[in-house]
Amino acid sequence: TSEKIEALSEKEQIDFALNNPNNIPGLYFANKNKEKIPIPDLEKFSIEVNKDLKNSIDLKRIENYVSAKKRKTLIKGNTVEDFKLPDKDEELVSVINANNKKKLIGFFSSGCSYSIASISLLEQLSELNKNKIEIITIWDDQTKDTWLNSDQEKKSKITWTNLWDEYGFAKTYLNRTMWPTFYIINENEELYDVIKGYSKNTAEKLKKLVE
Repeated sequence: TSEKIEALSEKEQIDFALNNPNNIPGLYFANKNKEKIPIPDLEKFSIEVNKDLKNSIDLKRIENYVSAKKRKTLIKGNTVEDFKLPDKDEELVSVINANNKKKLIGFFSSGCSYSIASISLLEQLSELNKNKIEIITIWDDQTKDTWLNSDQEKKSKITWTNLWDEYGFAKTYLNRTMWPTFYIINENEELYDVIKGYSKNTAEKLKKLVE
């Protein structure tokens, strides 16, 4: 069935998905095309999914996408609303907790060599930090196994808050378009700056946060 749907045009795939909320191919193609489907249609689709499929990964990704899209679009100066993501013990951790500290969020992917290289940069910042800022890494990986077990030697150096964007909420809400991306959030929980990529200039900007 999936092979037949793959041969359809994009619009036909979307029509098929929205008309078939209670089978796995329908869920898969709705998730695959969610960014091209109006939010009200995705909400209606989610409601129609039966209880046997409510815990499917595709549905959870659709629901998290909708939830993130319904929040106010983030631009510099806007307040960053809190959200929770799982840590390695599957405990949900508040990302934007009201602790009156600057926050540096690094959005990484295990499949991105520049993300892996950025671990050493954050390690240096952590050593210089003296409790001035809160460092958080969020990983945009498809599976928990990839997040936890790939590049273990490098990741073993992580001593700060380390989270997994399990269903893609953070990617959508923070409007992540590349890896690595660094988000600086001030003491008032406002987005102060967004720094994209891994370079000498990135390192210099981030080190200023702990000077």
